[in-house]
Amino acid sequence: MPSEIPDTIETSRSLYQALTARPVRLGISSEEVLRALAQGAKGILVELPWGEGRHQIVVTQVDARRIRFFNAQRTDAPAGTVLGAPGPERRVEANGEESMDLVRFVALFAQGGKAMLQGA
Repeated sequence: MPSEIPDTIETSRSLYQALTARPVRLGISSEEVLRALAQGAKGILVELPWGEGRHQIVVTQVDARRIRFFNAQRTDAPAGTVLGAPGPERRVEANGEESMDLVRFVALFAQGGKAMLQGA
């Protein structure tokens, strides 16, 4: 089960705080991420169950149907390409980002997702 696999976002949070001296906290609901995006946040580090493990992405924006993110393990596939395993179904966007259905993102987050959010 993906939620039993150790997460690494706590290490990322500690490193970020040490380097920037800015307080960050771990959010444990997709609603916190969506609210932060609606309030203008950009570049939210999110860790999700992904295939047989966990994976970190940087969420950049959301609309009514899709959430967009930067995936460090991105592919060189052309925009519009639908990707799958490893990981959830997602689509390559024109700017090199990827996106996934918002419902899928919320479901993955509910299975043990975490986010690094600004503030204590």
